[in-house]
Amino acid sequence: MNIYTPFTYRITFRPTGQSYYGVRTKKNCSPSELWTEYFTSSKRIRQLIAEFGTTAFDCEIRRTFTTKEQAIAWEHRVLTRLDVVNKSQWLNENVGGKRFVTRDTLTEEHKRNAANAQRGKKKKPCSEERKRKISEAKKGKAPPNKGKKMSDEFRKRMSEVRKGTKSSIETRAKISASGMGRVQSPETRAKMVLKRKEYWDKKRALSGS
Repeated sequence: MNIYTPFTYRITFRPTGQSYYGVRTKKNCSPSELWTEYFTSSKRIRQLIAEFGTTAFDCEIRRTFTTKEQAIAWEHRVLTRLDVVNKSQWLNENVGGKRFVTRDTLTEEHKRNAANAQRGKKKKPCSEERKRKISEAKKGKAPPNKGKKMSDEFRKRMSEVRKGTKSSIETRAKISASGMGRVQSPETRAKMVLKRKEYWDKKRALSGS
């Protein structure tokens, strides 16, 4: 017989030392699920697992509770105190809390009401005006890690983690599909040609041909 035990936990990605603090409140959940059946609800963690595997992480149970409400309130308190959204050492993207509702925390009645409310509704297409505003808002914004150089130690740690790990066929297919139809700029193509030329020149030099 499973005893319902909501819990909070901390996951640490060893190559960077970054952590994720989360809560598990699903029906019949137990701390024994962590990193055996349950691998967090975070998309960022799942992306890292797909690339580096589950062995690149350390995990620990931080606290257990008797009710879902206690667990959610405690997670919110901890994430707010740590200011996880504004600190790079944390992989969390929000501070949880009772207003942060996931499908696992919804009651069956709530799920039915939400499903009934959406029946028959057609998704409205995004207007050209809205598309233009979204495009303008993104212009000039660089990715968060662009321009940052990785240290030799960091590169070495990432290399060690990647050894022996392979992406699933599904993951490779998604990566391939995401690049289809993408048109590279003339500058990017020129850089790629130069890189390939440098690669083959170096290979020929090493082979003595």
